[in-house]
Amino acid sequence: MGYAEEVEAPATRVTYQVRSSVPGWFFRLEELPTGFWRAKGRDVHGNTVNLIGSDPDRTLSIAEGAAREISEVVA
Repeated sequence: MGYAEEVEAPATRVTYQVRSSVPGWFFRLEELPTGFWRAKGRDVHGNTVNLIGSDPDRTLSIAEGAAREISEVVA
């Protein structure tokens, strides 16, 4: 009698802290196990941006654009 085993996907991912071009915002860029990238940003007021994409530079650029828009609305 054969048994099926549950196999977990590797949880390894790489995280980079990124110096943001948007004043007051701090970003992390994470490589996900699926091969995609997540850009997570937070400002000093607690506003957040979270974006997933296939290209790390483009994902970060779009997230920073969203952060700029939030900063303009809040200001």
